[in-house]
Amino acid sequence: MWVVSILPLGKAAPQRELSYFSPADLEEGGVAKISARGKTAFGLVIRSSPLSEMKQHVRAAGFALQKISGGARRIVTREFLHAAFELGREHACSAGAVLADLIPAAILEAASKLPEAVFVPLSAEAPGERPAEEFLAGPRDARIAAYAKLAAETLSAERSFLCIAPTVAEAARIARELDRAAGGVVLLHGALSKKQMRETWSRAAKSARPLVIVGTALALSSPRRDIGCVVLERSAASAYARDERPFLSIGACARALARALGARFVSAAAAPTVDAVFRVKKIQEAPGAKLCVPVAVIDMRPPKIHDAPAHLRAAKKTFAVFSDEARERIGEALAARENVLVIAARRGLATQTVCDDCGTIHSCETCGKALALFERGGARRFECPYCGAVESARAKCRTCGGWRLSPLGIGLERAALELEKLFPDAPLFVADEAVLAKPASASRLAAEAEAARGAICVGTEGVLPYLAAPVALAVAASIDSLLFIPEYSAAERAYQLLAELRGMAAGAMLVQTRSPDHPALRTFASDDANAFAREELAMRERFSYPPAATLIRLTLGGSGERASREREALLKALSSYKPRAFSGRPAAGGRSGKTSREHILIRLPSGRWPEGRLLGLVRGLPPSIEIRVDPRSVFG
Repeated sequence: MWVVSILPLGKAAPQRELSYFSPADLEEGGVAKISARGKTAFGLVIRSSPLSEMKQHVRAAGFALQKISGGARRIVTREFLHAAFELGREHACSAGAVLADLIPAAILEAASKLPEAVFVPLSAEAPGERPAEEFLAGPRDARIAAYAKLAAETLSAERSFLCIAPTVAEAARIARELDRAAGGVVLLHGALSKKQMRETWSRAAKSARPLVIVGTALALSSPRRDIGCVVLERSAASAYARDERPFLSIGACARALARALGARFVSAAAAPTVDAVFRVKKIQEAPGAKLCVPVAVIDMRPPKIHDAPAHLRAAKKTFAVFSDEARERIGEALAARENVLVIAARRGLATQTVCDDCGTIHSCETCGKALALFERGGARRFECPYCGAVESARAKCRTCGGWRLSPLGIGLERAALELEKLFPDAPLFVADEAVLAKPASASRLAAEAEAARGAICVGTEGVLPYLAAPVALAVAASIDSLLFIPEYSAAERAYQLLAELRGMAAGAMLVQTRSPDHPALRTFASDDANAFAREELAMRERFSYPPAATLIRLTLGGSGERASREREALLKALSSYKPRAFSGRPAAGGRSGKTSREHILIRLPSGRWPEGRLLGLVRGLPPSIEIRVDPRSVFG
């Protein structure tokens, strides 16, 4: 008999190892099926010891050990496990939670039937030589062409190539392009059926030759230890920041895997990111990156009228969805039977609503985000783009009770209605939420839009991964709702969207805004992405935001009194780290005044996390407390 130490795998897996007994010696690093709280689960074998050596410990345990009836198979590599344990420290969570998030569920379920990955003991030293991180900037097509070259170089060195993309659509596109260049690409993502997933996994594990592997975050667990280059496509994509436990940063996951493998790590995006300027020594432009089209930033602010007659002052309040220049340029493109792409930052008729009496933004009672105005079946209503809560359009201001609520901003539906009115004869393709919710529908709409002549495609940024062909004119209908989100990374997110959109334009690009002097727009118009990233980094260094510092946010939910007591206890325990406490939005599913969210924020200088004592304190907190390292939003 053997006593086996198991690390449970699960999104909320405990930090500690559990003990089981087994009739067979299970291999270190193997995945075994276990029973936890009466349910079937999976666990990672940490060590296996003869029962004869563990009798005293077993007797002192005070409970009977459960039996593992099956065996354990090493379905992932030792390097991937090293990265998972490192990520558990970086994200203050269990390595078991990291493994459960990155290994496909279909693979865990079929572990006993899959081929084993090439494995060496966990105790073996990780590779000592770690190549410097690189960054690649440029339009999407130029980036993919660069990946094909990187893949060829990696294969010629008898190593495998791994490329991670933020969405299934982007992974599939990159796989198609690399297949033309290198052939035999392995595509791994969550949209595969269980059978397809297992067949793809087995192919990757069995191949004696180096492979080109492309996929979403799940591809990080690929059973290959010969990976010589890891590429992170569109590294600033919001899809890489997980909004559910264990709140992983997929960029950090890819970086950690590359370190464990001793592999070359290349992150890429349309323009240099703040993280790249801070972290990377080598920033290069993809071939063709400088062939960008000219940009016109259009000031949408109404003209200043001081002593004008009453009828002119009234005219000042008239809101135009598209400027005269935008209408003219779109009309010219359509007349030439060329296609136009229009991007709205948010869904709905209006991206937010403000009380004219007190200036309060009308927000969701459930999650605290700004409500957008929608029109459904001829009737208008407020909807939350984040949690889906619905509210009557007849609602009053929650602060002052006023009824003068003014919709602001240009949402997708409003832009589509205006385009249909202005250009009734042009084919109009609207990539709304119903279309983008189904990849097949989104792909079909994109193909139809590209095949049409003199057509307009309008959508949010979610449509960009599905579009293949460039358009004559790209228009950002409004970017302001992204620029002023209360997140320290808001400006960078807006800049990256504009840079990606610019890469889709073959002729010209227009950006409509009421904030033409914003640093992001000023540097974008001058085509100086490096200047923007440097200015953003200087701001973050001044105010101690990532990547110049590490933020650790602890969030407590519950009744106001209970949350306050827990907050005070935590503040006392963490006092040496100078924590800041503040109240956040209501807890999900609750109502303002009945439940609350209390936040505690700790700032550490760059390079000091994970700090041993603080990591121990944070990891010891109950599961009811959210732990987020470098959250996108401080306020949640």
